[in-house]
Amino acid sequence: MTSRAFANTEQLDPKGFSFALASSDGSKSRGKEKEPTEEEQAAIDANMANLKLKKSWETALGPLKQVPMQAFMLYMSGNSVQIYSIMVTVMLFMNSGNAILATNQAFTRFETVSTDKKKKAAGNGNLILPKIVFVLAQCVLMGLGVYKCSAMGLLPTTHSDWLSFLEAKSVAEYSSHGTWVQ
Repeated sequence: MTSRAFANTEQLDPKGFSFALASSDGSKSRGKEKEPTEEEQAAIDANMANLKLKKSWETALGPLKQVPMQAFMLYMSGNSVQIYSIMVTVMLFMNSGNAILATNQAFTRFETVSTDKKKKAAGNGNLILPKIVFVLAQCVLMGLGVYKCSAMGLLPTTHSDWLSFLEAKSVAEYSSHGTWVQ
């Protein structure tokens, strides 16, 4: 950064400020801006694509940052079947399901468009892995909901939950004390 004396005080130029863009007489009004060269435009595009990729990874990892908070909420709601614990669990399933269905919508702001505006740039293939991580992170949240349902006893995971589907044992023979029963 360059510094210059301005009204007897030393001030630093803001980051990204170019003194050459200011007019030649020192006023703050800008003159005509020149178009960037092809090399500069390529560097700007590469920098923007890199920034978009970083932001897409932040979006993809966002649901994993919610896991401890959601786990604490599920813990505090208790394991008994009550309206609050069921409501928290259902909202966890609904929010995760809606987020999975809106995955493409969540990542549209990170897609780059080529200069002809008709086809997407080749850099959009980089969004596949963040989208997969985003969906897997939402599945982790759904897994918390499944665990909570199991802890409340709403999932049929024990042998006694399936007794109605078992056939009664057929007895091959009967015995009694001292008499013979037909």
